[in-house]
Amino acid sequence: MLASLVLRRLSARVDQLQVHLVQLQQAAGVMPVDQALVLVRPLAARPAHVFDPYALIGALENLDDVARRSAHQDVRRFAAVLSNCKKLPMNPRLGDFVTQVLGDAVENDVAKLMVKVYKSSHQPMRFPPPLSESSYVRPSLSPRGGGSRFSTPLRCFRCRRIGHFARNCPDK
Repeated sequence: MLASLVLRRLSARVDQLQVHLVQLQQAAGVMPVDQALVLVRPLAARPAHVFDPYALIGALENLDDVARRSAHQDVRRFAAVLSNCKKLPMNPRLGDFVTQVLGDAVENDVAKLMVKVYKSSHQPMRFPPPLSESSYVRPSLSPRGGGSRFSTPLRCFRCRRIGHFARNCPDK
């Protein structure tokens, strides 16, 4: 009975000390690594049209500083992520990379699924075959779509045939 009373008092004292430690860290401006990660993850998950790579790199620098100051177990990992991200600030896949490396399990699954969907939906572009010289017509520059001198076929000034310029004339 006495041991359980002592154990409860010690447990309450530990809780008080943890709260006091958090208050002291906040007063000193020291941020726990978990809070720094909470700042990084939403920046990495932003859609492409609002994604700011430099804000993400700034948050990663903050995470690295916090991990170094607190001697966190993943300090080398955070430093490696930061150094690799600094090399790729304009890479469109930077946010996906950070999410896969630093995200939690759910975020990693979503990022992997999005990469898979992106790869399957973006096939290489296929261009139509080039037009033959005789079928090429210079596009009209008229805003009304007709009656312009540019809507006539190209005519060579050297041989007077239609379909090519003088510099490309086969009768040179």
